[in-house]
Order: sequence, then structure tokens, then C-alpha cells
Amino acid sequence: MPLKVGELAKRTGLTVRALHHYDSIGLLKPSARSDSGYRLYNQADIARLYRIQSLQRLGFALAEIGAMLAGDGTPLPQLIEQQIAALDLQITQACALRSRLATLQQTLAADQEPTLADWLNTLELMTMYDKYLTTQQAETLRQRKAKLGDHYDATWRVLTDQVRALIAAKVPPQAAEAQALAQQWTAHTQTLVHGDENLLIKLDAMHRNEPALQAQSGIDEAVLEYIGQAMTEVRMPIYAKYFDADEMARLRRNFRRHMAEWPRLVGVVRAAMDSGLTPDHPDAHELGARWQALSDATFCTDEPAMRDKFLQAVRNEPSLMLNTGIDCDMINFVITAQGKQRA
Repeated sequence: MPLKVGELAKRTGLTVRALHHYDSIGLLKPSARSDSGYRLYNQADIARLYRIQSLQRLGFALAEIGAMLAGDGTPLPQLIEQQIAALDLQITQACALRSRLATLQQTLAADQEPTLADWLNTLELMTMYDKYLTTQQAETLRQRKAKLGDHYDATWRVLTDQVRALIAAKVPPQAAEAQALAQQWTAHTQTLVHGDENLLIKLDAMHRNEPALQAQSGIDEAVLEYIGQAMTEVRMPIYAKYFDADEMARLRRNFRRHMAEWPRLVGVVRAAMDSGLTPDHPDAHELGARWQALSDATFCTDEPAMRDKFLQAVRNEPSLMLNTGIDCDMINFVITAQGKQRA
């Protein structure tokens, strides 16, 4: 028995106005009308309505539902994929908002009346985190910093002041005290990043590129370059296990000329990977070529004997890659991109 619009509305939980709207846009037209002009919905109409409601619960717009039911719209699997992507974005945005609120909550808990400058600094840092880090990375950092406590940031201030003192005193990175400080710096970094070179290179990029963060932390490009040079000296005895004296002399010269170029290139490659760039894309080929050119200039990898020794050292000595921002995923990306370029 056909249902009138009021009866159908009552059974489905919809309003009469909604059913009238569906009729007016052609989404659900009644199969018949009574002698008095009332809309009448048969079993097929009701089945169509249930399909409409089901698709609405998946988040589809009425126009999309109409096209699907007519058979001339975007295929359902593709539409579902689009809806999942949209939901993922909403989840990401909600998580980012939660992280911001948690940070502000911590600020309020630590200082019941933060100054305007404190608020602005906090908001600026959160914006920077959104710019460089994924929501998961930002949340991971927040949790780890909360667990480490104030001592963690206090130690950074001490280490940074010590680095700046060495720079001011013109102590070369080759000096034993500079190398010892660089090793302390590396160890303290690892208490936060836990071996995650992806996270490390993003934090490095933040400190190199963001004046507000530099002003707050005291860590800028000059500090990072000094630590990088000192860590290069720390690694020299490891390389010496694989290269002879003449080869080591060449490497030392090359390191001093080119090691400062590596963090930015690693950062660019990491950003490309995070953006979804595939190794077969021309932009990835260009990055692979840049990587090869810098590797040749730094490690003499254009010479087969030097290349073989370098690869042996890297395979056998994991500490050579520690705090470089380079991990296995990045190496595989670059090698694949170089292979695609040559193909």
C-alpha cells in the first residue's frame, strides 16, 4: 500500500519539508498522486529513499547522490575514496587543533597570567610546528617534551651557551672540547627524536629558517654549522678505518668545503618525499642528480675505489648517519630516482 508523504516522513524520521525538497530537485519523486493530489510513495520509492539516507550518512552531498543513483556520476568506489580522504583531513585538522589547545593549556598551567608576548610566542611556535611537522610528529614532540620536563629545555640553553662561547673564543671545531660538546649535543638531541632522522631534519630546518625560533632558543644556523663541523671531526677516526692517509686528507678537504651543503639538500629531499613525490618524477630525478654531484664532491664517489670504501663504511658504521637526517627510506628514494633517470 502506497504511503502518503506524512506517513513516510513519520516512518523514516525525515520531515515532510525534506521529502518535498527531494521531490523538487528530482532526487525522490513519488510514483503516483492520490485523487486529492497527495504524493504517494510505493515500495520502489521507499527503497530509493533508504539508499539516499545511507549515502547521506557516508557524507555525500545530495547532488552527488542524485548522480550516483542516475548512474551517470562519479563511480561509487571513487566517491568513497574521496570521502575517506576528506575525513582524514578533518581528523588531521581536529588533531592539530587539539594539540594547539593542549599547548595553550600547559602555558596557562605554568603561568596563570601569561603576557601578550608569551601568548604570541606560543601561537607562533604552534604555527611553525604546523608548517614543518605532521600532526603526529607535533603530538609526539609534545608528549616527549612533557615527559622530559623543564630540565630538557634547560640543558639546551646550557649547551647552546657553551657552543656560542666556543664560537666567540674562536675555538676551531677540530678542537677536542668542541668535539666533546658536539657529542653531548647529539646525545641530547636523540633523547627527543629517538633515532627518527625524518623528525630530526625537520627540526633542523625549523631552526635554520625561523627567526622567531632562533630568538627563543638561541639555536641558529651558525650554531648548527659549528656543531656539524665538530661532529664531522668526531667521525673522522671512523672513516680512517676504511681510507688510507692520502685518501683521508682528500676527504678532510672536501668535508670542509661541502659538509654545510648537506643539511639543506637532505631537507629538500625529505620535503619532496613527504609531499608524495615519486622517484620516477622529473623533479625526483633532479634531486637525485644533485645528491650524486654533492656526494661526488664530498666523498669522491665518482671514483670506484673511493665509492666502494665509502659504502662499506656506511654499511658497517651506523653512527656515521646518526644526526644527519638521512635514513634508509631516503637513501632508497634517491637511489631509485637516480636509476629511473638513467633508464
